[in-house]
Amino acid sequence: MSRLKGMNRTVSQCVAVAIFIAGQQLVASAEDDLLLHVPQTFSSASSAAHVDGTASPEPSLAAGDVVETIRERYPDGKIRIERNVTLDADGNYVNHGVWRLHSPNETIVAEGQYDMGQRVGSWTRWLGRNDAPVFKQFPFNRFKPPFASQVNFTQGVMDGEWLIVDADNNKVMQVSLTQGKRNGLVTTWLPNGKIYRQASYDQGVPVGDVLEADSKTGELKRIATYVDGRRIVTKTAHYRRTRNRRGKELKKSEEMFLAATTVEKTPDNFWNVQLAEYESQGKDLRHGPSKMWFENGQLQVEGFYQMDKRSGTFSYWYANGQVAATGEFVDDLPSDVWVWWHENGQKAAVGNYREGSLIGDWRWWNDDGMLAQEKSYRGNEATASNPKEVLELGRAPDDENSIARRTSDVRTR
Repeated sequence: MSRLKGMNRTVSQCVAVAIFIAGQQLVASAEDDLLLHVPQTFSSASSAAHVDGTASPEPSLAAGDVVETIRERYPDGKIRIERNVTLDADGNYVNHGVWRLHSPNETIVAEGQYDMGQRVGSWTRWLGRNDAPVFKQFPFNRFKPPFASQVNFTQGVMDGEWLIVDADNNKVMQVSLTQGKRNGLVTTWLPNGKIYRQASYDQGVPVGDVLEADSKTGELKRIATYVDGRRIVTKTAHYRRTRNRRGKELKKSEEMFLAATTVEKTPDNFWNVQLAEYESQGKDLRHGPSKMWFENGQLQVEGFYQMDKRSGTFSYWYANGQVAATGEFVDDLPSDVWVWWHENGQKAAVGNYREGSLIGDWRWWNDDGMLAQEKSYRGNEATASNPKEVLELGRAPDDENSIARRTSDVRTR
């Protein structure tokens, strides 16, 4: 009996040990199963609770720590866009890393890099003839497609050289950019490698000469000039009822202007090769030589403007060709010595200006040469600077009617 009890005790101990071992295995197995369901992102997290029963804090991830790949597909299952994304600081998915666009035949047609949702580094897109209207225009239509449009990005903005080449790697166009604006040369080529057109920009504003190849000789010629975004233009007006011997209308005026400022309306876009568009802003300013004629063809006024203000020597004539007055303008105000003449050539007046004010001794003569008046000024009497009033200062005091009649033909600006 005692032997039987000993055997039962031994069996019971063995069973207990087996049960204990099986229990430990079950626990281990259950813990393994639990770990398999933990997302890889959080697999390094500690157990759910400490020994004291308080919850363990969940670790946080820095923006951009984990990159995932997303593939958008065509209806037939082929990849259309393949891009890398990550979470930003606000928990939103943004492009981060390689970005590629595939054609339906699985050819890469665009690729580049993103950094937290912004384009960075070199980007390239390949386009066919019909992918951009500019490729149907001269001289783009002379090149062989497909075209490669390549540019560098800095923090999401085009920055550096934007280059367009054709299928034979011939340069088509190159645009220098700084923070998205044209800054430097913009050059367009012909298929033979020669420059077709070249222009300069400063922070998005056209400056200097615009050159273009002559259609016959191929030599570059100046076709326009810009000063701080303003194109230099010449405006000519004619007398419609008066013509010369050849039947052409006689000139009424010819003046050089700085046209209204050229400003960017829409920026350059490498993706669809859309070139920047510009528009005019403000008003035209006289800048450069200025001439006006009487209807008989005789020169009436000649001078020079600086930013819409008279500058330097101005001369005025009578319709018979006799000089009427001459003097200097500084910042649109008469300055220094001015001299006036009668229509018969006799000197009419001499006087001095200082910043538009009469100064010093002035003298007037009649048309027969007799002294009509003398007067001294201290520089505290100003005069208007429009041509008619300046000319009227040169009239003899006793000859007001005749001088007024002669100056009535002079245009007032």
